[in-house]
Amino acid sequence: MSSRPSFLDRIPTEVYGLGQRAILSCLFCATFHFVMQRFVRQRFSKIIKPKSQFDWANRCVATLHAALSGFICTMAMLSEEPAAANTKALLTLDHNTIDNTDFFRGNSAAFGFVLPYTIGYFLYDLVAMLLDSEIYMDLMMVHHIFSLALWPVALLSGVGHYYVLQLLSTEATSPLLHASVFFLPKHGFKGKTLHTACGLLFLLAFTVWRILPIPLIAYSAYASWSGLSDISWPLFIAIFVGLPIPPLLNLYWYSLIVKGSLKALGLFDGKKKP
Repeated sequence: MSSRPSFLDRIPTEVYGLGQRAILSCLFCATFHFVMQRFVRQRFSKIIKPKSQFDWANRCVATLHAALSGFICTMAMLSEEPAAANTKALLTLDHNTIDNTDFFRGNSAAFGFVLPYTIGYFLYDLVAMLLDSEIYMDLMMVHHIFSLALWPVALLSGVGHYYVLQLLSTEATSPLLHASVFFLPKHGFKGKTLHTACGLLFLLAFTVWRILPIPLIAYSAYASWSGLSDISWPLFIAIFVGLPIPPLLNLYWYSLIVKGSLKALGLFDGKKKP
């Protein structure tokens, strides 16, 4: 009678499948970028200057990825078990359930479905940033590289699915970001009612998806920390390093968003008084 294959035995097959789908995703993103760049060049060349057309296409790809991954992972947080039960326990502050649940364990089919597409998108975006200084950001380069290094480990090890699922769900806010800071201003809506409404909606969405969950996620990790005693040291270090970085980044970005919103409303001028 054959024994069940171990995690290490499954890695070659799973990595091959993950890599194959990620490459297809990367090629799709590059193709979609090419199509959208030709589209903006033909339809909006008088509005979007040549130096911004690459950025325009890149944000179209980013918006598509964010909308799909954000929607799928948000729905999984609310309807896929065990993630849905975890979310319910946190939202209702069910301390008994939280204290007796290992939030680091539990597989997510949604995470497994979305991750290859996300890896492909990150690979495409890394190359895009290297090709165009208009969209290059040191922080995003680091973000993508860390995610590419840590998230596949979470998928293959079966540890941390819920936390990566939560991070991916926050991508639901990104389409509003691109609309607020780029698409609407570039297409002549800067300062108009639609632009203001989109900016306020983005601030609200960022607060709900990215800021309010921080203490709940921290509480769940604290309650489940003792369950990590049986995992390998490399995996423990990956969790120890990777878990606190996204909330810190979100808090930093949130401070910039709030300042920008107050400045747009005339309530903050960003200058220190002498």
